Amino acid sequence: MNLLRLDDSDLVPVDYGDLLDKILEVLQSKNPFNISDDRRRLIVDIDAIAADVAKMQVRTPLGSFERQADAATVNFPPEVEELFGSQITQIQQCLRQQLESILGQNVAIEKFVNSLTSLLDSFKGNGSQLGFKYDFDKKHYNLQKKKLTLEPLGTGSDSLLKFHKVTISVGNANIFQQELQEGLKNYIDEKAQTEDDNDELNRLLQEMLSDETSSFHRLVRIVDKETLGQLKKEAKITYLEYILANVSPDKANDRGCIYLKDLIRRLRLILPSR
Repeated sequence: MNLLRLDDSDLVPVDYGDLLDKILEVLQSKNPFNISDDRRRLIVDIDAIAADVAKMQVRTPLGSFERQADAATVNFPPEVEELFGSQITQIQQCLRQQLESILGQNVAIEKFVNSLTSLLDSFKGNGSQLGFKYDFDKKHYNLQKKKLTLEPLGTGSDSLLKFHKVTISVGNANIFQQELQEGLKNYIDEKAQTEDDNDELNRLLQEMLSDETSSFHRLVRIVDKETLGQLKKEAKITYLEYILANVSPDKANDRGCIYLKDLIRRLRLILPSR
């Protein structure tokens, strides 16, 4: 069933749980930290950790949405939000333990970090000298300052579309391939006149399923990448047309209404012909 409902965001829900578990597993077996011989530099070999994680079988954070989305951000379903925070805390504790192990028991992390910094007085010198030397005591006159300000955004009180938002959801899109396969199999069982025909058609169907370049998989990709997007575009333009149709006659020639008509016209030119 397809639903038209209000929603707070259009972001794809993600679950990074398996990826974070793999990162923690690698960190527990490999220490990414090292200290230079002069103890003035902390060396962190992130590439080695990333390479080991890349060799593992990691479940995609996009889950069942992997064919419908190419990228995602942090938009957690309620059931994984708490787990995410717990996993990040475990990784943080593991990194702290790994760093403490190379520092030694008598050196605190805070003390070591302070030893990597330099006092500002050490950078005093002639500004013309090579290196990080600055004339801190030299006064500069005729300097001016300006305040950077941003104009506040309008309240939108004059907008015809104030508080309007439409979100399109297409149900069962993530199981389209499964339903298509079952539909073809049911069609073969219904239309095949003999048992041999049924076996031969089912064999051809299995060949199509195993061939990523077959027309079956091309249709799945078209639905995932193009058809659903076109449906959403069409629905949103129809929604704008619905708003325009409900504008009172005395407002039909207002500037905002004229702009809405032109917006719909331009969107129709962009959208492929129905």
